[in-house]
Amino acid sequence: MHLTTSFYRRLFTSLSLSLCLIACDSAPKETADKQAKPRPVKLLEIKYADKPGFLAHPALIHSEQLSQLSFEQSGVIKNLLVVEGQRVKQGDTLARLDQHNIKEQLRSTRAEFSNLDDNYKRAQRLIGEGAISRSELEQRKSKRDISQAQLSSAEKALKDTILIAPYDGHIATVSLKDHQNVQAGNTVISLLGQGGLQAKINVPAHVIAGAKNKKDHNLGNYLTLAASPDIQTPIHFKEISLEADALSQTYEVSFAFKAPDELIVLPGMAATVWLKDNQVDTPIIKIPLSAIFNEVDTHYVWLVNKDDMSVVKQPIKIAPAVGAELSVLSGLSVGDSIVISGVSYLSAGMIVRAWSINSTPR
Repeated sequence: MHLTTSFYRRLFTSLSLSLCLIACDSAPKETADKQAKPRPVKLLEIKYADKPGFLAHPALIHSEQLSQLSFEQSGVIKNLLVVEGQRVKQGDTLARLDQHNIKEQLRSTRAEFSNLDDNYKRAQRLIGEGAISRSELEQRKSKRDISQAQLSSAEKALKDTILIAPYDGHIATVSLKDHQNVQAGNTVISLLGQGGLQAKINVPAHVIAGAKNKKDHNLGNYLTLAASPDIQTPIHFKEISLEADALSQTYEVSFAFKAPDELIVLPGMAATVWLKDNQVDTPIIKIPLSAIFNEVDTHYVWLVNKDDMSVVKQPIKIAPAVGAELSVLSGLSVGDSIVISGVSYLSAGMIVRAWSINSTPR
């Protein structure tokens, strides 16, 4: 009996110690979970994608008046007189080759021509006096004509050492520098004219169909450059492709415009074309497809509480469409912040922080 009581006493003591150890082990874990570091995520603050009455389309700038300028002869650059982005006028000198050897050749050729021309004119007087033969006159004339051709070639060679702006515009690119050796025919300067600028966009078929019968479709349309979004430049419809792109099933539409005096507009620049649409009465909110997840036929996003940076599951309604961005019909307002990456790793109440380049998910 004494042995049995002692056994149970030892057993009770062992169980008590085990429970204490378990409790001690679990307490720090619960505390660690509560104090977990916020998860870095990419956030998006909701803004209107379109203005009331307008639809925004990403565009790319093209030009019909872009000249690739080159020298017509080889040589060494003596003077480079322009830089990229500089505005020039027709007839301005852009660059000049070293002219020393060509000028020497021109002086020699001009002197030779002057001498041969005098001989020919003297022969014309002598032929009338019967002092020389007709064949002698013809020989002097032939030599004079050959020298005259050489003089014209030397004068052209000197002219070709100077690169002249063929029209008003801006210097788009400069591919040379002082004292550089250039080859004839190689492009050294690109000149962008002030006319012939176009903005090209790709639009789906339903937009084309909706605009087909509208009058004054140019009225109020404009573009903004990505580099200067506050300046609105009027645009005018120019042409539309009659064949849809095989991959995107969209049509290319071109709009002509004149560059504002205060801006330098170059081919390849990004822009936004704003097209008037009477069917658009309210601003449109668009969000990336990566921000949306589905549960039981309902679309959700993770809405961020700005007070404590916790996330909550927010149901939204989106417009039927395809693409990298979708229009939100309800559920979000301007100023809201949502998570746009890694949404599958989040849960309600989780604390997040804005992702930066040094952030690593934990």
